[in-house]
Amino acid sequence: MPTKTNWGEKIWEELSSIDVTEYAVRKGSGGNFNPLYIPWHVAHHILQSKYCGHYTRTDHPLEVLPDGTGLVQVTVEIRGVEQTTYLAVMDHSFQSAICDSVLVQKAYQRAFVKAVALHGLGLQLWLKGNKGEVVDLTPTNPQELYEEARAELE
Repeated sequence: MPTKTNWGEKIWEELSSIDVTEYAVRKGSGGNFNPLYIPWHVAHHILQSKYCGHYTRTDHPLEVLPDGTGLVQVTVEIRGVEQTTYLAVMDHSFQSAICDSVLVQKAYQRAFVKAVALHGLGLQLWLKGNKGEVVDLTPTNPQELYEEARAELE
C-alpha cells in the first residue's frame, strides 16, 4: 500500500528551503520599522512554478471597524493545506488607516504574502535580528529567563 503524502510537511520543506533574499525589497526609507519583504508577484510566480493548478488564493470580505479602519483576511490553499491570515489596512508608515480602495488593495496583497509565508516561503526574512544577524531559536531554560528578568528589575 503506498504511503500517503503529508502535504503540509512537503510544502513547508519545499517553500522554506527557497532563498528569496535576491527578491527582497526594503519597505520605507528608514524610520523605526523598515522590513524586508517579497513582493506579491514574486510569491505568486514561485507558487505557480511549483504548484500550478494546485494553489488558490481567497480574499475574504473586508471587515470595516467602527472607527473606519479595517481588517482583511486572505487564505492560501496549496494541495489542500490552508493558511489564513488577517492584516490591518495600513498607511505607508504601517499605522492603521481609514479604508480607501488603494490601502485596502495593498493590505490584501500584503496579507497574501503573509499567508504564503505561513506555508514557508520567505519566512526567513523575518528570522533576522535587529542588525541582520540570524536570531538564535534555541529554546531557553525558563529558569534562566526568570533570573535574567529578576536581575534587570533589581
